[in-house]
Amino acid sequence: MLGLPLPWLLLGVVVHPVLVFVGWVYARRAAQAEQQFADLVLRS
Repeated sequence: MLGLPLPWLLLGVVVHPVLVFVGWVYARRAAQAEQQFADLVLRS
């Protein structure tokens, strides 16, 4: 398809966006956890 082998097409169109989304969710959750910890430390 479009001159690209199917495995490359699947990696670029299916897998890569999913991994980017998972990384984005992980970074947001890590930032939230860091903020909660900072709030906890500052309250002490």
